[in-house]
Parts: sequence; C-alpha cells; structure tokens
Amino acid sequence: MRKLLATIKKELLLLWRDKIGLTVLFIMPMCFILIISLLQSTTTQQRQKMSIVLVSHDSGKLAQAITKGLESSKYFTLSTANTASEEVIQSIADGRHQALVIIPQGASKSIETYSKQSLVTNEKPQTPKKITLLFDPALQASARDAITNAIHLYVNQIQAQAMADAVSNILGTTPTQMNQTIIPITSQTALQGQVTNAKPNTVQQNVPAWSLFGMFFILIPLAGVMIKERNHSISQRLQLAPFSITGLLTSRIIAFTLINLLQLSLMLLIGILILPLFHLPSLVIGNQPSLVIITGICAALAATSFGIFIGAWLKTYEQAAAVGPILIVIAAAIGGIMVPIYMMPTTLRPFADFSPLYWGQSAFIDIFVRHTGFKEIFPELAKLLAFAILMLLFASIKLRRKL
Repeated sequence: MRKLLATIKKELLLLWRDKIGLTVLFIMPMCFILIISLLQSTTTQQRQKMSIVLVSHDSGKLAQAITKGLESSKYFTLSTANTASEEVIQSIADGRHQALVIIPQGASKSIETYSKQSLVTNEKPQTPKKITLLFDPALQASARDAITNAIHLYVNQIQAQAMADAVSNILGTTPTQMNQTIIPITSQTALQGQVTNAKPNTVQQNVPAWSLFGMFFILIPLAGVMIKERNHSISQRLQLAPFSITGLLTSRIIAFTLINLLQLSLMLLIGILILPLFHLPSLVIGNQPSLVIITGICAALAATSFGIFIGAWLKTYEQAAAVGPILIVIAAAIGGIMVPIYMMPTTLRPFADFSPLYWGQSAFIDIFVRHTGFKEIFPELAKLLAFAILMLLFASIKLRRKL
C-alpha cells in the first residue's frame, strides 16, 4: 500500500509541475461552458436580429401583411427603400443587410384575382406575381430558410383570406377572418411516466458536454509524463524496484482519475453557482447525485485509460500532443458534444455509437434531463468501462514489450 501511495504522489507531483497541462484541463472546459452557454442562451439576451430591406411597389393587403409581420417579428429588423437600387443591392452583397424583399406592383390584386379564378372559372387561373428575395452571400442556409418561410407564412395568410372572401361572395355570407388562431397550442415536456411544464435548457447540454471534452484532454499531461519517463529511462529504473507494471498502471489510473473527478466537480459547480451570475439557468443535478458520481467515475476511467494508451503507443510528446487532440475533437464532433445528435446529418448519426464522449454525454443527459435511473444508463456505463479496459489492455501489451 505504501508503494502504491508513493507512486500516486509521484504522479500528482509531476502533474502539478505541468502548469500548461493543468491550464488545459481546468480553464479550457470552463471557458467552453461559459461562452457556449452564453452564445446559445435565448433567455437572458435577445438573439442578434437579421436585417431585412423591404422594397414594396404594392400598397395592398399583401404588402401590408408582410410589412407588419416583419416589423413585429423578434427575429428581424426591417428597413425600407423606394427602389432596389444598385446601392441597396450592394448593401446586401457586402453583408450590411442579410436580405432584400421586393414586392412587385399589383401583387395583392394578383392574389385576389387568382383566388377568384380558381374557384369560379374552370380555366387555369393566372399565376400571381412573384416576390423576389435577395440574400447576403455569406448567410447560412438555415437563416435563408427562416426568412423564406416567414415570407411564405405572410403570403399564405393573405391567400387564405382571399380564398375565404371569394367563397363568401359566392355563398353570399359574411367574410370570415382567417388571421385568428382557433385552436390553442400548449407545449410540455415528456418525462418518465409523466408530463411536466419543465423546459430543458442549454446549460444541461453544455456543462456535461464540455466537461467530458476537457476530461479527455487529460491525455496531454498524462502521455507527456509517460513519454518523458520512457525517454529518460525512468520507467526502466522503476522496474528495478520491487513494483510491477500493473502496480505502476494502477497508481497512474488512480492519480489521474482523481484529477478528472476534481475537474468534473469544478465544472458542475460552475454550472450550479457561476452561470446564474451571468443570468443563465442554473444546472439542476436532479435527485440522484449518486448516479452523477458513478457516471463521472466511469467517464474519468475512460479518459485516463485513453491517455495511457496514447502515452504507451506514441514515441514523442509532439506526436501525442498532435494525434490525441485530433482524435478527441473527432470523437466530440460525432458524439454530439458540439452539435446535438438530432441536429446532425443522418449519415453521421450511426458513428456516434463509436464515441466514448457520446456514451458519457448520453448518461449525463439521461440523469439531468430525463431523470432516469441506473438501469437506463447502465449500457452507456458498461461501454465506458469496456473502452477503459480495452485501452489499458493495449497499453499494457505495448509497455511490457518495451520493458
């Protein structure tokens, strides 16, 4: 036991001397949690609105509906121009405004005519005049779709009203107003066996996600220690002592797993205590803190074992510092750390099952958001432990060959 405690102390002292490694382990995930949560939050500050220029040559109901809709929207700021001049188009091209909407003259009348012709005559109705949208070339596809869908919504409202007016004229009844919501809509959240009004927030996604991301970066100081010991023949000298390679690996696992658990605890405390100071939601651990501890231990073992694997198989610190972070970033990208799985392309989703960060993130989300029990998160925990055992097996094989 004294030998084990001595080697654990040695590992902790070596890590303490690596100030850059400690900075990466603690400061990086802390910054990610705070910055990403602030960027994604919509509860404390309004998102940056997209600027739209409206050029309307029409004074009818369609132009009025589009103008009113864009002015009242919380996603757009509206400015108007008399014509789509070269200066206005240039303001779109250089990104000063995100979109230009051009409503042609007689657009409202053409919709009314189309509605009447489609109901009264058997002939093909005349196609309504087109509304033109001009976008900033740097605008993302999702933002383009948001603007296009908003314009479609306003046009459909006017078209539905024109249809209702045409039907009323045919039947000789009072026109019906189509811009009112008849059926109320409520939103709730489905939990285990119940329905609640609680709404998950970005903090519940970001804190465990970036905590896991930071935990796996333990490989940089861990691999650095192993490679330095090997290059300076310290490992061979340790082998001369009455202490097996299994004991050395065990002490290393315990020391760096403790560091990872300390790191995770700090990140959770930041989610609980610090983020509310920035008017962000506080992280709610739930009523099963023991599951958080168990998941944290499994994730820490997986991260530490991966670091030992990298340190055993790569020859230089430069290789470890280059290859390790690349593998972690790839695992984070496909594992739903940067973008939730449901927002990823369907071609990438199957690869998430190969990422240990995805297993840990899924377990934490199940605890924090879905309030599930040990039975539900057991498959993810088993995968993390199996990954840790596999990495240690490959690492021990390599170390025994070298020694």
